[in-house]
Amino acid sequence: MTLGFTADATGFWKHASFSPSILSSLTSACFGIPLALVVLRYLIDQQDELSARRAAYRLATATARRWMI
Repeated sequence: MTLGFTADATGFWKHASFSPSILSSLTSACFGIPLALVVLRYLIDQQDELSARRAAYRLATATARRWMI
C-alpha cells in the first residue's frame, strides 16, 4: 500500500499503465482465490451436514414405520 501511494505521488502510474493492471490482477488473485475456496469449503461442509441429517431422518422414520406395523 505504501509502495502504491508513493508511486502515485511521484506520477509513476501515468507512465506505466500496463504494469499496475497486471499487479492489481495478481494481487486480487492472491487474495480472492483463497477466500473463494474457503467460502466454497464452508458451503460444501454445510451441505454435507444437511445431507447427513436428512439421511438419518429418513432412516429413523423408515425404522419406526417398520416396527410400528
